Amino acid sequence: MSMDDLFAPAGNQLTVLSYGGGQDSSALLEMYLGDPSFREKYASGDVLIMSDTGDEFPRTMEHVRETQARCAEAGVEFVLITSDMGYHSESWKNLRHFYRTKGTIGSKAFPKTCSDRLKVQPIYRFLEQWLADRYGVKCGRKAGIREFAARFGKIRMMIGIAKGEESRVADPAKNPHRWYRESIEPIYPLIDLGMDRAACQELLHSKGMYVIPSNCKACPSPAISP
Repeated sequence: MSMDDLFAPAGNQLTVLSYGGGQDSSALLEMYLGDPSFREKYASGDVLIMSDTGDEFPRTMEHVRETQARCAEAGVEFVLITSDMGYHSESWKNLRHFYRTKGTIGSKAFPKTCSDRLKVQPIYRFLEQWLADRYGVKCGRKAGIREFAARFGKIRMMIGIAKGEESRVADPAKNPHRWYRESIEPIYPLIDLGMDRAACQELLHSKGMYVIPSNCKACPSPAISP
């Protein structure tokens, strides 16, 4: 064992479930809450995060509120990041705000930046502040995320991409941001377990749940009915 190994992090100390309110991440949550073997294999930590796009369907937000209550009862921390919390950018307070201020509309012909600006970026801005408050790391320009990873191991980001959607999985080694490459380990349990969207829907229906896809109301991409 090298000297570097002696001081290396013992392993992943934190897993974050990137929750979107739709069927895939809801299936992950059900297994996270109800299956100890799933939790032992995939999750070390109790943080679920969702960033509000400001354009979700009412039924989606109703489901999110139900999820918040269930997580509170189970002692699992659930954070819904809303634009008033300061983690959204001024240009992307919500989807409709961006369309109005920029004089544009959504289209499948345009580059899809809305998910990154309204979901991904606010989550990592919040996460760095959460780490600073919880672990005392520095905060700013992702330095706190890098510090946490160096001390405690990479943060496992659990993402709800189902089997059959492997083309959506990005190679983390090719991410243009150094802080991400050094600090984040994306994991895809649904793919690992061979669960496609139909399997996610079956799991949710077996628990008496009806979950609509997490598309925004103004999303130009077609929704897939549960």
